[in-house]
Amino acid sequence: MTTAIDSLRGILNGFRDLNSKGIYTMNATETDLLRQILLEVQTLSFGGLVDGSVTTAKLADNAVTTAKILDANVTTAKILDANVTPAKLNGAQSGSAPIFGVRAWVNFNGTGTVVVLASGNVSSITDRGVGLYTVNFTNAMPDVNYFFSGSCESAGGNNVVCQQSAGSGTAPDGTQKSVSACQIVVSGSIGAFDGAAISAAFLR
Repeated sequence: MTTAIDSLRGILNGFRDLNSKGIYTMNATETDLLRQILLEVQTLSFGGLVDGSVTTAKLADNAVTTAKILDANVTTAKILDANVTPAKLNGAQSGSAPIFGVRAWVNFNGTGTVVVLASGNVSSITDRGVGLYTVNFTNAMPDVNYFFSGSCESAGGNNVVCQQSAGSGTAPDGTQKSVSACQIVVSGSIGAFDGAAISAAFLR
């Protein structure tokens, strides 16, 4: 196969030499045909396309479709963080409003020794007293303007609320909120109490 490639390359170079000397002029069709034959023979000699010859510059954007990309090949490590924007999180939801991801969430048992049942971007829960907890983030929030939403089973009384804590009471005044942690309180008609199933989510 190498001999065939060398022969074709020699023929092409020979015609180029004749053309440069004005002895024989190849027309465009002849030149393109000879080049195409040479490229096809080279491709066959390598058993097809070699990995190094396929570059992004040689691929047309419309030729790269989701059907040609295996799901297993799309990993988070291959997607730059900066490329994941709210607009690109859109899926089958109705309406045109973008989707904004939860920055941290946790579900924990706050009775006795606190036990985290499941979580995301939460390193631990600090028990600060009856019904009072601090949710500690693994990775810090971008600023303190994040939104918190919480819930708890109504085990300690009616009208249970789970809200941001002021530190020692139940009124959320914003003083116990930072980029690394947020203090919350669970209370009901009987006052603050330790909840068995407390859930909290933080969005920004």
